[in-house]
Amino acid sequence: MDTSGVMVAAQEALASVLPCILRDDGSSLFHDYYNNFSQNSFVDMENGEYGFDNIVDASANNFGNEVEASVAGILWDIYDSNIDDYSTYGSTTYPNLSNPDGIGDNLSSQTTNLLNTLLDKTVNGHRPDNIDEFWAAWFSSPSYGYDQEMEAIWYEHGILNGCCIGIRGNINGDPQESIDISDLVYFVAYFFGGGPAPPCMDEADVVVSGSIDISDLVELVNYTFGGGPALPACF
Repeated sequence: MDTSGVMVAAQEALASVLPCILRDDGSSLFHDYYNNFSQNSFVDMENGEYGFDNIVDASANNFGNEVEASVAGILWDIYDSNIDDYSTYGSTTYPNLSNPDGIGDNLSSQTTNLLNTLLDKTVNGHRPDNIDEFWAAWFSSPSYGYDQEMEAIWYEHGILNGCCIGIRGNINGDPQESIDISDLVYFVAYFFGGGPAPPCMDEADVVVSGSIDISDLVELVNYTFGGGPALPACF
């Protein structure tokens, strides 16, 4: 599986996912046939494995957002409702086998929100053309929600790997990981004013409820100004 860059990876991933959706048989296996259909390469979007002529070569989930198989896995898990099965895993050890927050690695949104994100939302002045921009577009205001479920999907496919660092509350993604008034301003702009989504939604889920709401803001205010309890840790 070649590393092809974030834009090409997203284009090829979508080209793999859509035929499986249209086939409508629940199968996550995409075959690309050639040489008069005598040979094939394949991607299993459910677990990120890929290979040639039905022999598993490795997992793409180690390689992130520049490889089509891992991106295809994300798009597929947004669509389907099956928990990923790693029981017949290939030769490469998958680093994120267990999802640490217990939220399922599927969304079962069918195609509605997936296609609406691609066709109707913009980020950086255009429709999303890679999986990172897809993430930002999904969580742009108004958001489709499913914060932790989306993070679980990204985590399972090796792209968002521990974006939350230390304790929760670094809403603006400050590289110093500080939690201060700028995080409150960022949260308010996102929640009430249509501002940009937090770079890591897990950081904004301050009360660890699985969604972003007013209780997260209250907890953050108490911590910042009122000597409130320590914010919960990340994974």
